[in-house]
Amino acid sequence: ETRIVSDMTTDSQFIATGTGSMLFYIDFSKYVTVELDLKAGWNLISLPVTPLDSDILSLFPDAIVAYKFSGSYQQTTIMVPGIGYWVKVPADRKYYITGTKFSSYSVSLDPGWHLVGADYCDHPVTPETIPPGSISVMYGFNNSYQQATEFIQGKGYWVKVTQSCEFIVSCD
Repeated sequence: ETRIVSDMTTDSQFIATGTGSMLFYIDFSKYVTVELDLKAGWNLISLPVTPLDSDILSLFPDAIVAYKFSGSYQQTTIMVPGIGYWVKVPADRKYYITGTKFSSYSVSLDPGWHLVGADYCDHPVTPETIPPGSISVMYGFNNSYQQATEFIQGKGYWVKVTQSCEFIVSCD
């Protein structure tokens, strides 16, 4: 008999009973591991995957502090895809995060500044808005602010929109 457990994030155990021998096969193919290369100090990042564990200290064990922005800065202990975060780490280090690909998202934005994230895509992606042309300016950060026109996996971005809009990031 073959039993398939479709999602081990909801089923945390499988109990086998009986006296016969069994062959187990565990398939983690829906998960990917991404590398985020952070520098000592402040990094503007986002998660290109939905992680198995969203706790900041599980993702970045030596993180000093992390902030998100929603009208004002708020310290956070949880990270989710689609949001940009300032994360401070003590030293240059590569971090490996496992989860499911986060290949697109859509969010309603009001006029003003927003800290948003990139998606999981192997090439740069240009965000879109409905209505079109709502983006005034975008900035990324790599030791200093640089104006951006595209999003790169693992990076966070400041985006200023001029009107209420649907903000869309998609690898497709």
